[in-house]
Amino acid sequence: MDGVIIARQAEVGTTVVPGSTLLRMVDPATLWVAMSVDESVLARVLIGQVASIRMRSGEVLPGKVARITHQSDAATRELEVNIAFDKPPARFDRRHLPILSTDFMLHNIDTDKIKPAADSSAFVRYDAMPWRCAEALLTEAGWTLHDLPQGQVGLGVAADSQYCVLLQQRPKPNDVVDGHGLLRAAGAGALDFALATSVSDIVLVDEVLVGLNWTWLRAGRYCGIARSPDRGTEGARSVLAGSPLAGRPLAELASWLCSLDPMYRSIGLAAINAFWNRADGPLASSHNGLERFEPLGDGLVVVGGFREALKKLPMATVIERELQGNDVSVDRAQVQLSNANAIAITAQTLMNGSLEPLLARVNHIPTKLLLGPSAPVSPILFEHGLTAVSGLTITDPGATRTFIAETGAMIMLDHLTHPLGLDK
Repeated sequence: MDGVIIARQAEVGTTVVPGSTLLRMVDPATLWVAMSVDESVLARVLIGQVASIRMRSGEVLPGKVARITHQSDAATRELEVNIAFDKPPARFDRRHLPILSTDFMLHNIDTDKIKPAADSSAFVRYDAMPWRCAEALLTEAGWTLHDLPQGQVGLGVAADSQYCVLLQQRPKPNDVVDGHGLLRAAGAGALDFALATSVSDIVLVDEVLVGLNWTWLRAGRYCGIARSPDRGTEGARSVLAGSPLAGRPLAELASWLCSLDPMYRSIGLAAINAFWNRADGPLASSHNGLERFEPLGDGLVVVGGFREALKKLPMATVIERELQGNDVSVDRAQVQLSNANAIAITAQTLMNGSLEPLLARVNHIPTKLLLGPSAPVSPILFEHGLTAVSGLTITDPGATRTFIAETGAMIMLDHLTHPLGLDK
C-alpha cells in the first residue's frame, strides 16, 4: 500500500487495543473536493468537465469533474459534485515528503484482525440545515453564541468569556448552513470527528432500527446501540437519507456523528459503538461504572439520572435537565462543578452533542468518567479529556433488536449485554 500519512495516532511504546487507529493514510491520486450544485444548473455540469479548485491559501489548481451524485439534498435541493485534482496539492506530493518510519511496538493486538483503514473522513457529509435549527441545536447542546463586533457570531461555553469566531456574519433564520462544519471550522467538534472517522471497516450495514429510546445497528459481526433523541426535542425528527441505510458502509454511518442533529448523531454513535464495543474488547473491571467511587460519593458530580446506582452514593450531586429531589439544573451547576473531584457523565451527552462543551467546563476535575450503554469503549476519548469509560457490548443482537422494537423500554436488560470498560 502506497500513500501519504496524514495523521499519526500512536507513538512508539503505546499500548493499544484491537481496532485502534494507528495511522491515517491517503492516496494523493484519489484526492477530490466536494462541492454543492443547485439542481437547476446541474445540466451544465458533465463528468470529465475541466474545473478550477481554489484553495483557502488562494492557490488555484486544475481539476476535472469526477462524480455527480444522483440524490439531491432534501433541504437545499443541491447535489454533491466531486472535483478530482489533476495533480495533488504540493503538501501531498510524495516527492517532497519524508518517508515515515513505522517502527511501532505493538502490544495486545491480534494481528489477524488488523485491516487497512478506510479513509473514513471522506464520508463526512455536509450537515445542511437552516440557521435557526443550527442555532437552536448549538444552544441546546450547551454552546454559547454571542454577537461580536463587526457583525460576527462567536462560539463559546457557559461561564467562559472566551469566544472563537463561528460566522463572519449572522445568517438569516432560513439560510442553509453546514451545521457541524461551522463547529469544526471554529476549532470545536474534534471529539465527534475523531470518533466518526475512527471506524476503519467498510463492511456493509445489514439493518438499522430507530426505536423509542434506543437506536440499534447491525453490520456483519458488528452490533451497536445508542440512545435515541428524546421526543419533543430539537432533532427528534425523521432522517432524510434519500436511500435505505442498509447496504451502506459502516464507516459512512459512523460519520453521521459529525452532525448537530441528534437523530443523525444517534445513528452515527450506534455505528461507532458497533465497531468499538465488540465482545473481544476490553472487559470491564470489578470497579465498573459508578462502583469505582468511594462510598457515599462525597465530591462526586453525576450528570444524568442513574437513580438506582446513586442510592449507594447519597452525597453525590446530580445534575439533570428533568429535576427530581435535590437535583441541580444544568444552568445552575457552576458551584458544584467547581468543587468536584470526580465527575460521571451519561453517554447520552455524546448523542445530543453536549459532551464537548461540558468537558470544556470541567478540565480541572481529575477523574472524568463517561458511562452508559451509549458509551464507545475507545481510547480516543482519553485524547479529549476523559479518564475512564464504561460501556457495554451486545451479546444477543437478535434479542436486543426485539426488545427495542417491542417494548420501548428505557432500561437495557443485563442478560442482553456484557459490560466493557477502559481506563486511561
